[in-house]
Amino acid sequence: MIVSAGSDRAFSAQGRARTLSYGDDLDILRRYIPDESGSESDTQLVAFEGASHWGADTERVYDCLTNASRHEGRVPDNVSTITAALRHDIGENQMMAYLVEMAAA
Repeated sequence: MIVSAGSDRAFSAQGRARTLSYGDDLDILRRYIPDESGSESDTQLVAFEGASHWGADTERVYDCLTNASRHEGRVPDNVSTITAALRHDIGENQMMAYLVEMAAA
């Protein structure tokens, strides 16, 4: 895409005109991008809800991530710190279980 300084029009390699939007991102999104909320998003949410749950296995992984004597230095300090801070702030829920699982992967 080619854009001239001060221009709000751009042209693709094929010569088709495109609009370059600039300014407040949320305002641009609300005005020009159609809202596609609906069943697809709901389906993704349901799939996520079934993926991770806080339980004994998650607790063991969390303990390993945040306890330096258990992970023997294999987990960076910043990962241990942020994992503990997130649990403190958001509690034990599906989102936290997911984050713990991803941090351990």
